[in-house]
Amino acid sequence: MNFNIICTDVFSKELKNLVKEHPSFSHDFGLLLDKLEQNPDTGTPLGNQFFKTKLAYRAMGRQSREKPNVQVYFCIKQNNVYLIALHNRHEPGTFPERDMQELLKPIK
Repeated sequence: MNFNIICTDVFSKELKNLVKEHPSFSHDFGLLLDKLEQNPDTGTPLGNQFFKTKLAYRAMGRQSREKPNVQVYFCIKQNNVYLIALHNRHEPGTFPERDMQELLKPIK
């Protein structure tokens, strides 16, 4: 079963900034989208049809032992997968998972 992928405004803004910093991220993100279209419940369930998944991406010219990775937060409703937010784990701060419901309100 194929699912429709829909990006929220917050997600689109975060994605644009990340692709600007790391152009190689767009290829790895495309692979994630293909995976989510086929089987969207891959990842860690957070309850109430919310999930998060890690996405490791190739950073060009990065001299680090760890691969940079991003957590992608999404929600499944009917045949749609709503991409809610991105959180770069190498940036300071934490993503408050309780705010996901607020980010999804304009879509309803």
